[in-house]
Amino acid sequence: MARSGDNLSKRVDGRWEGRYIKGRKPNGRIIYGSIYHRKYHEAKRLLFEAKLAHRENYLDYGKHRTSSQPVNEWFLNWLEIKRTQVKPTTLESYESKALNHIYPFFMDHLLSDLTEELIQEWVEDLTDQLSINSVHAVFRVFKQGIKLAFDKNLIHQNPAKAVQLPKSVEGTVCSFSQSDQSLIEEFCLTPKELPIIIALDTGMRISEIMGLQWQDINWKNRTIHIQKIVQRIKVGKKTQLVLQTPKTKASRRMIPLTQRLYQLLQQQKETAESSFVFAGKSGQPIDPRTVRYRFEQVKKKSGIENLPFHALRHTFATRCLEAGINVTTLSELLGHSSVKMTLDIYTNSFLSEKRKAIQQLEIINESTQKNPHHRQKAVNSR
Repeated sequence: MARSGDNLSKRVDGRWEGRYIKGRKPNGRIIYGSIYHRKYHEAKRLLFEAKLAHRENYLDYGKHRTSSQPVNEWFLNWLEIKRTQVKPTTLESYESKALNHIYPFFMDHLLSDLTEELIQEWVEDLTDQLSINSVHAVFRVFKQGIKLAFDKNLIHQNPAKAVQLPKSVEGTVCSFSQSDQSLIEEFCLTPKELPIIIALDTGMRISEIMGLQWQDINWKNRTIHIQKIVQRIKVGKKTQLVLQTPKTKASRRMIPLTQRLYQLLQQQKETAESSFVFAGKSGQPIDPRTVRYRFEQVKKKSGIENLPFHALRHTFATRCLEAGINVTTLSELLGHSSVKMTLDIYTNSFLSEKRKAIQQLEIINESTQKNPHHRQKAVNSR
C-alpha cells in the first residue's frame, strides 16, 4: 500500500485512504476514523475537514457513551427492543440480516467509529456479495438501528443518512400465459391441488391460503375474508409453523369467490374434520412446503414453464388487467398497501395495455384520414 507523508495511503482498489485518531477504547486501543477518495488532493482535503469536524463535535458534545458500546452489542439491544414491536417472521428477517451482513463487518467497531465513509465502504462490500435489492433490504435494517441510536443520543449525528445505495433494478413480474394456465387447471383434479386453483382465482398468497379457516368463508355472500396467515419461522435452532395475523391492514381483505371456487370449496367442506380448509392429520394447517411440492408435480406433468408458486398470484393479476379491471380494484384484491405499489409491480403489464390503447387510437385516426367525409362530419358535430 503506497503511502504519503500526510497520513494518506493508496489502497489496492486505487482509492486514497486517510486515517485520523478519534479517541481510545476502554482498553486503551486507538479508535481511528477514515476517509476515502480516488484523487489524492481531494482525499487530503477530506481528511483535514474530518479532523476539524471531529474536533468541533468532540468539544461541543463531549466524550459521549458510544466510545464504550460496540456496534454489534447495540444491534443485539435493538433486536430485543424490536422483539416486542414486530411479528416473529419480521424479527427473524431482521436477525438474519444482522447476523449475516452487519455483524461480520462491524465486529471491531464502536458506535463512535461510524462515519458515512465507513458505512459506504460496507455498502460497497455488500454490493459485491448480494443482489442490489438485497443490499437495499439489509441497509433498511441497519438504518433503523442507527436511527434509534441517534434518537437515544448514543451518537451525536446519523452517519447513515447520506450513504449512497446502488440503484434498484426493477424485476420482471413472472406469470403464466393463458395456455399454461389452462394446462395447470387440467392437472388440478383433486383436493390436494385446490390451493393452486385458489391462487389462480383469488391472487391469495400461499401463507394466506394455508391460514384459511372455514369461518373465514361467507357462503351467503360468496366471499373469503383473509384474517390469518401461516408461515414457517425459526425458533431457536429449529423452525415451526406459526399462525398469525397479516402484516398490514390492507392484507386483511374480502375477496369474492368465482363460481368454480365456490363449488370446489363446498365439496371440500363436506369431508372437512378441521377448522382449517387445508389441514394435515393433526388438524393443523398443512406446511406451505407441501403445497409447493405438489405444485412442482403439476408443473412436471403439464410441461409448463418452471415458475414458482407465487407466479400464480401474478397470473391472477395479469388476467385481471387483461380483463380491464381498474388498478384500484386490483390493488384491493391483492391486498397491497397502496395503489402505487400495484403500479410499481405491474408496470410492464400496464405499459402493454397502454400500447394497445395507442394502437387502437392509430387505427381510428387512419380510418378518419382515409374517409374525408367522416372527418368533415366529425368537425360539424362539435
